[in-house]
Amino acid sequence: MDAEERRARRLAEIRAQRGSEERARQIADLEANRRIEPPPRDHTVRVRRTTTAPKPRGPAKTAASGFFGHPWPEWHAMVDAGRTHLVEQAAARSTTTAAALWQHVAEAMELRLGDPTLPMPFLLRDITNRDQPDTGLVLAALVVDEEGQPLPWFDEQHPRPSSWPKHVEALYEHYGEG
Repeated sequence: MDAEERRARRLAEIRAQRGSEERARQIADLEANRRIEPPPRDHTVRVRRTTTAPKPRGPAKTAASGFFGHPWPEWHAMVDAGRTHLVEQAAARSTTTAAALWQHVAEAMELRLGDPTLPMPFLLRDITNRDQPDTGLVLAALVVDEEGQPLPWFDEQHPRPSSWPKHVEALYEHYGEG
């Protein structure tokens, strides 16, 4: 019997128990055995885990400790390196590709980085989030494809793709002043 057949059989068994007296007794027993603990007197909040999370493999391999395999301090340094590169590009009135940005980050951080396909949109998002509140501009708009067109990521952020050339020119003006 293969895994799919075992799964189908188990589901049929579970469905057959619905509404039965035996299942009703099991549910009543579970409810009767459930402990309700009073709140602590010192008004601290206690968290009661209802499930067991999978154990991390290796040292500190949880979502809370890093992003795309990079510890948070390293990821933030990568965002800083990417932002610096894009500011330099804007000051030089130039654009860059995602591959060139990724290579610059790798060289600046002295890291051997893997494929940028998955982390690149997040890197661009984090660069934008770091800069946009102060400038109102999307610095990541300077990252273009091989033909010099804006990445789909820019179009998702701005519903009017025709605004891209104006946005790039505004970046050139803003960062070219200093």
